[in-house]
Amino acid sequence: MSFGHQQMMTDAIKPLGMSFLRFLSDDVPTVCAGGRLFVDLTHDLASPIVRRIVLSTMGKNDPLMKNAILSLMKRKSFMKTLPRGKRVFSMGRKGLSWALLIHPTQIYRKNDPAIIQQFISRNKASIKDLQQKVANVSGDELFALILQDHKQLKELLYDPRSLGAIMVGVFASNWINKKMEKWLGEKNAADTLSQSVANNVTPEMGLALLDVADVVRQYPAVIEYFHHAKDGPFLRIWPNWKTAMRSSKP
Repeated sequence: MSFGHQQMMTDAIKPLGMSFLRFLSDDVPTVCAGGRLFVDLTHDLASPIVRRIVLSTMGKNDPLMKNAILSLMKRKSFMKTLPRGKRVFSMGRKGLSWALLIHPTQIYRKNDPAIIQQFISRNKASIKDLQQKVANVSGDELFALILQDHKQLKELLYDPRSLGAIMVGVFASNWINKKMEKWLGEKNAADTLSQSVANNVTPEMGLALLDVADVVRQYPAVIEYFHHAKDGPFLRIWPNWKTAMRSSKP
């Protein structure tokens, strides 16, 4: 399973990026190939019970990946050759454990939006604390601090309660999509609704870009440039952008 594609990173990853990602996810065994990182699900697919969990997770997170796994599972001769061994989804592994089946249910039953805000506040406090620590060290001490903070980061990332909250969101989106298509014939309705969810960094970035677009529309020279722009760093390929904006300011 491509690690990058799960995060919508379809391009090849540079060696430094792969090294950093493997450092962050050292609990999950990964394989490097073709400038990308892969998670070996062989042993998971060899287990009938875990296989269902993998399919259920992939179905909600990446339907294309689920279809690929289903295609493999139809090859009976292939499935018989799968060896049993240490799985990615296992009882003892942090993050990818059976706790993911327990905490989403608890959070769902509480139905308390304040739970999410508590996670956000905790993470912001952690970031602020780290910024203060980083400002006071350098050189070898900085690298030592990064290694030390990595342990705390993993506790936050693999907190079953936090991951459980994410899973509740995934389940809710799946429920909305199924019901809206059944009732109204509307496909992927949750994709549209999620674009306006509070505290979602993706729609917030989109709204911020709309604000930028409103500013840019005031400068005809900039608009004209965009009609003929080429790929590349904007400030480097168009060194006269400041002059153009001053001259075209209404």
